Amino acid sequence: MVEIGKLNKLCVKNKSTYGYNLEGGDLGDILLLNKQTKEELSAGDMVDVFVYMDSDEKLLATMNQPKAMVGEFAYLKVVALNRAGAFLDLGLAKDVLVRLSEQRVPMREGQSYVVYIFREDEGMRLAASSKLDHYFNPDIAHYDEAQKVDILVWEQTELGYKVIINNADLGLLYNTEIFHTLNIGQKTEAYIKKVRDDLKIDLVLQKPGYEKPDALSQKIIKKLQTSDGFIDVNDKSDAHEISRMFGVSKKKFKMAIGGLYKKRVIEISKEGIHLIEK
Repeated sequence: MVEIGKLNKLCVKNKSTYGYNLEGGDLGDILLLNKQTKEELSAGDMVDVFVYMDSDEKLLATMNQPKAMVGEFAYLKVVALNRAGAFLDLGLAKDVLVRLSEQRVPMREGQSYVVYIFREDEGMRLAASSKLDHYFNPDIAHYDEAQKVDILVWEQTELGYKVIINNADLGLLYNTEIFHTLNIGQKTEAYIKKVRDDLKIDLVLQKPGYEKPDALSQKIIKKLQTSDGFIDVNDKSDAHEISRMFGVSKKKFKMAIGGLYKKRVIEISKEGIHLIEK
């Protein structure tokens, strides 16, 4: 059965003027355009393709990988606006529409948003929504404490960052557990800290049990985060300048930045200290 909006393994039926006809079962032939192929094909070949509906409501296939598929969350850029809504770049010839009713906040051209990809129009046309609360897994998956998971950073709050766990569940990273810069739309790894009684999931970026930065190291990181990732002091700086900025001795400062350097949190140059974005 062909799944629209996902990868499918389909059989080449025959070659046509514009490309290849693929066997689509009940949906009929699905055209794989010449410009969407990566190699010469023959009848009977099995190919991995992404299937979607074009602007003329015709099913097409492509061997190119889209930025997201049905059932996935993704960080996509708005490339056009009209009365229907916002069109986001999906990495295909056809952009995906976020209708006005599916926009959590009014979208702006040139801006990027975390959205969920789904099918509308009886499962044929791809669409997206930034109202993500409707699309999280209603039954929290089983997670073990300290389990490594993949996350997508969704939204910053007063407490920290809301993130999407394993493309299914909502979790929270608290500010007190963040020791390097995070960006909306960033994909990274985290660890389960706790699944609370209210079924909300707390996470940490470092594996539980791993030594986290001490108070001075955290202070240095926060200073970097509020200074565009750079401060003009290093291990060669004058002790009075270090004391003025952080209220500690040069020896303690050197120990702190040495530890952050070993953990690849910062880089040290002649000019100062740079925060490494992960």
